[in-house]
Amino acid sequence: MTSSTHDQHAAHGPMQHGADDAPPAMGGGINAMAASATLHCLTGCAIGEILGLIIGTAIGLSNVATIALAIGLAFLFGYALSTLPLLRAGLGFFGALGIVLAADTLSIATMELVDNAVMAAIPGAMEAGLSNPVFWLAMMLALTAAFIAAYPVNRYLLSRGKGHALTHHYMHDAQPADWRRFIPSLGSGALAAVIVAFMLGGLVVAATSGLDTGGGHAAAPEDSRTVAVTMTDSLTFEPGEISVAPGETVRFVVTNAGEAVHEFLIGDEAAQAEFEAEMSGEDMDHDTRSGVSVDPGQTETFEYTFADTDEVILAGCHEPGHYEGGMVATIQVSD
Repeated sequence: MTSSTHDQHAAHGPMQHGADDAPPAMGGGINAMAASATLHCLTGCAIGEILGLIIGTAIGLSNVATIALAIGLAFLFGYALSTLPLLRAGLGFFGALGIVLAADTLSIATMELVDNAVMAAIPGAMEAGLSNPVFWLAMMLALTAAFIAAYPVNRYLLSRGKGHALTHHYMHDAQPADWRRFIPSLGSGALAAVIVAFMLGGLVVAATSGLDTGGGHAAAPEDSRTVAVTMTDSLTFEPGEISVAPGETVRFVVTNAGEAVHEFLIGDEAAQAEFEAEMSGEDMDHDTRSGVSVDPGQTETFEYTFADTDEVILAGCHEPGHYEGGMVATIQVSD
């Protein structure tokens, strides 16, 4: 170890060891520091969870795998938002990451526990897709509860010289002169604005997506009808015939009672032929607005708004050999 390096460690040593002996004395008080620490974690958690749900839905992951991905990304983005200020202050990446892991893990874990518990407790929230306003309203409530739960945790840690107190020892007002000056410095107000804009943006997009009545997924009104469908390995849908009104939005609750993967895809004969052709071409990227693919023993829920004209359309399964084996249901659209 060089003489200069030894001197630097010696200079920092008393400050770091003193962190466990006395609570921090920062401007704005411990309450403001706790709120800022909680907002850093909350913003990262919100971004990570939504991104995880988007990715999971896009690539067709199961509900369990999607939730696991969302939680993993919540930790990743939560850590990232707390690492950025330390990098800006001059720390190396691994040094900053080590501090953040010690400072934020309990806070993020508390948020994820409360957030997912609230989402699970709200009827229909876990089954609602990103295009359903129910999901965004439930997420707003869950994140609010997560903030309320994590705030006292962060305040307690700060009062003991732990948590985000570990990061504040490295903060200073000097502006970095190198590439670090391009790292954004986000205050509590900016973080709160990011969360609000993120949630409201998702809610608005979800609400407006339900205005399209040309056939496909839509946010179902509270009084919409629910139709339960069971799929079996004998290549049947139960019921095999369904009647709906023109323009009606129906919530389908589709259960796979078999041991093989099954689909419930809605469309006319031409659409079913396209689905079958996609299957034959080993391209299973079906239009997700048309229905769901359900793993064995699982249940999936989706909403479908039918066209305003009388017609007879079909629901089919296009797993290999299933459609040609007769796994088809009839949907009569008429008054």
